[in-house]
Amino acid sequence: MPTKEEYDCAVLFGRRLTTLSVLLRRKGSSAGISSDILAKLDKIASHVKIGARAHPTALVDSVGPYLMRYRDQITSEYFSDFVKSDFTASTEEEVRRHRSFEGNTVSLDEVSDFVNIVRTIQELWELCSGPEQTKIRDIVRELLGLYAAILRERPLLQ
Repeated sequence: MPTKEEYDCAVLFGRRLTTLSVLLRRKGSSAGISSDILAKLDKIASHVKIGARAHPTALVDSVGPYLMRYRDQITSEYFSDFVKSDFTASTEEEVRRHRSFEGNTVSLDEVSDFVNIVRTIQELWELCSGPEQTKIRDIVRELLGLYAAILRERPLLQ
């Protein structure tokens, strides 16, 4: 059972992830990107909204570890290094291995949502204005910070 602080951070995490997916959808639509990508963004936004309402900590647990994995790139002054990373195959392989542990509920679909968000950021990054890039960077950094706050709330496993 999550603490109140953990739950509150998880709810905010879901809201910020929704904001990011909506921002990307709007930019993608105005930039004329393919309808396949727009459909993926709609699906992601739907997953995030449903997950955030139903079980916000599960959403954090599916996305947070991947933010943490790339934290050095996310927090560096060279955020574009994160945007330009090609981590899809290693991330999906990591999920396959991680799923072998008993009780793990992270699905490849959930990670695919994360991968699709990052791929969309990659595709739209050069089309975004400076302020739009700053907003995307700030949201991703905030998501990382919220995940770190949630981890601080959780007791260490004995």
